[in-house]
Amino acid sequence: MSASSSRSEVGKIAVATLCILFTFTPFLFVRHLPLVDYPNHLGRFYIYEHLGSSKALATFWEWHWAFIPNLALDILVIPLTYLFPVEPAANFVTGLALAGLCLGTVLLDRQLHGRDWGVSAFIGILVYNGAFRYGFVNYIIGVAFALLLFGFWLRCRARLSTRSLCIFTVAGALLLLMHMYAFGIYAICVAGYELSLLLEEPRPFRPWSWRARLPLAGIGATLLLPVCLLLISPTSSDVAVSRWSSLTWKIEALISPIFFDQPAVELPLLVVVTGSIAIGLATGMLRVHRRMYPALLIFAVLCL
Repeated sequence: MSASSSRSEVGKIAVATLCILFTFTPFLFVRHLPLVDYPNHLGRFYIYEHLGSSKALATFWEWHWAFIPNLALDILVIPLTYLFPVEPAANFVTGLALAGLCLGTVLLDRQLHGRDWGVSAFIGILVYNGAFRYGFVNYIIGVAFALLLFGFWLRCRARLSTRSLCIFTVAGALLLLMHMYAFGIYAICVAGYELSLLLEEPRPFRPWSWRARLPLAGIGATLLLPVCLLLISPTSSDVAVSRWSSLTWKIEALISPIFFDQPAVELPLLVVVTGSIAIGLATGMLRVHRRMYPALLIFAVLCL
């Protein structure tokens, strides 16, 4: 890497770091996070912490652990409650989740685009989104972990080993435990990326080349254990249930990273961001990595 390239890389990292730090300034001015579903999570952790010492709580509540694919906060916050009060512990994990969203996006940008990365520095615009506003923190944590895990998959896939496959398998199961939709995002990204590589391959497929096909085996390993765990979950009966939402709801979901709560501020921002993306794609300043087209196609079909 030349001196100019090195300086450019350092500059991008500095800008990304400053943007991410600026993103977290609201945490300095808010004592209680104003998220819709957040108090329900805090109440559950308070019950867990005091259930054994409170006859009043024991009269109405019992705690039963089960493999439910929506437990990100539980597995991260509950251990911290032995050291800190419930709300500071939950706030710390929530802030960590937002940091994971930023870091995971930057990691993916660097892995996919090499020296041309940089747009991810502005991920902070999308951090305070509709899902966060409604307090779906389990989902936010899961998506952050999914971005980081997919980024590490891209980084490690060329030198996968049996050991690393075991790590990715366990990590995939942990991601499913955090949130099922987040695991779906990760699985589709990995499968779509590997499919694009197969379509690019000029030589005939040789199934006996184990080392060349190790990433494909990794997809199966990454998915098999989590799917088996999902089948034994108490929620497994709802896995095949489809619920169709209206076109309006689909559009609201697509724009919820920006437009969800304060139209006077968010609608102009949505117009600016959407217009900037359209201009960037039209002029070539922005581009979608060609190996992500299959995953984007799958996401589009699922959304429709």
